Amino acid sequence: MTGQQTRRNYLRALGVTSVLGLSGCSQVIDSREQTSVTDAPTSNLGGANFTFEYAEDSQQVTIRFNGGADIIAGDLQVRSSTGIQTGWAQLGSTITGPDERISAGSTAVLGEDILNWGQSVSLSETIRVVHVGRGSPATLGRFTPPENSTLTSTVPPTETATDTPTPAPTDTPTPEPDTTAPSISAFSISNPSGQELRTSFESTEQLAAIQVSISGAEPAILTTGDFVETSPNGTYTYEATYEASSDGEYTATLEQAADSSGNDGATDTSVTVSVQSSRDGIVAQDQLISRWPFEEDLADTVGDNDASAAIGEPEFDSYAGRSAVRFDGDLGVMINEGENPELSLMAAENAGSSFGGWIYFDAETGGHPNGDNTRHHILRNDAEYNFTAVPTDNVDSFQFQFSSDGYNTRETTDGEMTVPSEEWHHFFYVLVPESSIRFYLDGELVFEDTTISASAPTETAYWSHETIGSWYGTGNPTWYNLFVGKMADLRIYDTELSGDEVTQIYQNGSDSESGSSNSHTAQHGLAYHDDHVFVESDGEIQQIELSSDDVVNSFATPRNSRPTGLAYGDGSLWFADGIDGDYDGEILELDPETGETRSTIASSWDPRGLAFGDGSLWAVDITANRIVEYSTEGTELSSFDTPGVTWGQGLAYANGSIWLGNNCSGSGCTVSLREYDTDGNLLQQVERRSSDSTTPYGGLAATNTELLGPDTVGNVSVLRRIE
Repeated sequence: MTGQQTRRNYLRALGVTSVLGLSGCSQVIDSREQTSVTDAPTSNLGGANFTFEYAEDSQQVTIRFNGGADIIAGDLQVRSSTGIQTGWAQLGSTITGPDERISAGSTAVLGEDILNWGQSVSLSETIRVVHVGRGSPATLGRFTPPENSTLTSTVPPTETATDTPTPAPTDTPTPEPDTTAPSISAFSISNPSGQELRTSFESTEQLAAIQVSISGAEPAILTTGDFVETSPNGTYTYEATYEASSDGEYTATLEQAADSSGNDGATDTSVTVSVQSSRDGIVAQDQLISRWPFEEDLADTVGDNDASAAIGEPEFDSYAGRSAVRFDGDLGVMINEGENPELSLMAAENAGSSFGGWIYFDAETGGHPNGDNTRHHILRNDAEYNFTAVPTDNVDSFQFQFSSDGYNTRETTDGEMTVPSEEWHHFFYVLVPESSIRFYLDGELVFEDTTISASAPTETAYWSHETIGSWYGTGNPTWYNLFVGKMADLRIYDTELSGDEVTQIYQNGSDSESGSSNSHTAQHGLAYHDDHVFVESDGEIQQIELSSDDVVNSFATPRNSRPTGLAYGDGSLWFADGIDGDYDGEILELDPETGETRSTIASSWDPRGLAFGDGSLWAVDITANRIVEYSTEGTELSSFDTPGVTWGQGLAYANGSIWLGNNCSGSGCTVSLREYDTDGNLLQQVERRSSDSTTPYGGLAATNTELLGPDTVGNVSVLRRIE
């Protein structure tokens, strides 16, 4: 007999429905009285009816399904505003299996002693019954316990055996119910970069239920868990991001914005945005005026600013995984002579420009123009502007510098613009003459100065020509031996790019050619150790060397296991095993060379995702929507809730933070990465994208500087840099 069958027979013997007779005060609520506007996936679900009964003395809620729809128990979740999220079939108070239909009259009890719920229901909570089986999550029933202490009892009074007179009843004043709907304002949708959609609004009250439908080029539905709440000044701001996959027009409609009393402030307000990320994914293509990919020549593939070698022979090849041109100290490259006014980045009348690309400094130092200090020239327009890099005291690292009209970043920076040699890095400057300069390194803002007064006009036709990797590009050897290294994908924009746009350019370049993605799946768990990753694929745990993408070792997964997470720590490989549908999985400590089991940590739930850090093992408990900390001996040390997360799975520990990715499915479902501190405080939510069978964050791991996980096709890749 299976564990699930044993549990059902035991509950049948007890008569679970008798829980409706709990002594004490209670109130019965019909879901049709409290449920807010809901878009159920089908008209059949729209007829579903639930009643809720709250027992004040035991602080339990009994949910009764009264019929009206065909619902599979495995498609139904019960969620609390405190963050608990448990499947109907997994509750210890139900007898319906996950693959069975819920029959009319079936009940589920929520309370402190209920398996997979584990806490009492307070007067401040909101309970929802949510259908998650297909399409977008739909709320079928909602209940908030009554806020007054005088309730109608469902238990007949017991007669006393004495003649003691019964005191006359007194009238207890009943508080006025909250009938005021929250006021909603500033509802908007924007396209910050690429095909990313961002919707936000403000509310005068904290909200318990949100639903925004997106229609147009690619329909989607955003619900409460997709939104991040902030309240800096008493007003609540809600923001959600959705990574679309199509250009076109998108309309967002606010369909639900309800407080904990069910008052809905939504008025079906709609806003529209047009997404034109370009047919080949180039960020801000309309403002891109020059681009030198350097894949096979020196041509400008966007404008007419082709470059040519005045001396030397450029070498085009793949260097450390990226197509680029190599400067070896004997190459002088000059853009066609002429005024080229569009490249006059520091003219006073210029409203803003952006310049950057990928660069790889070799260990050798640069040239010495006219006997000056050693420096690598990147892009120069004689007296107007000069982008360079100079060796630091450690000649194996280089500091970016920008100078124009007497201004130089070296006077205001303190090492923020420094990178090591023999590594690819992405740099980008955003310039506004007589105003500001921003510098981004690998997609992140590392330097900003909003007090610059520099500007410079375009010089004469002779002196205004630009050079790349050299000073003037002529035959004078002291003028061309100014850069030793490689360059790729240099770009100039005639606009002030946003931080999101610069980050998107970096991420696009990281994904496409940086060698940061390999051909091995990261969807069933991911662990990192010593420049190798461990993955699970087709019944094997494979050890992959990142630099070569080669499998250097493999062994069979534990017998009859269901892999749901990996982590490396304390000299062992930790393996999350979701054994079967009874939610009684375990965590195995394995020998990383042979796969031999060293120890076992049992649990009453299926662990999803593992991470190791600071001497502790961390695991995702999806039955209670929390992250649990274990000692290596299997003692539970702490835990924290992760409200709003649907099917958390990927987990990584990095520099004192816990990164959590999630896994969900269905139209409009989104996955994202959340960073928490070890006390459970949410620090940020990033990398949102639409979910299908290949894109969830099924496995995560961290190096000292990078967060690893599945790319959009599920393979191991660098997701982002971390500090």
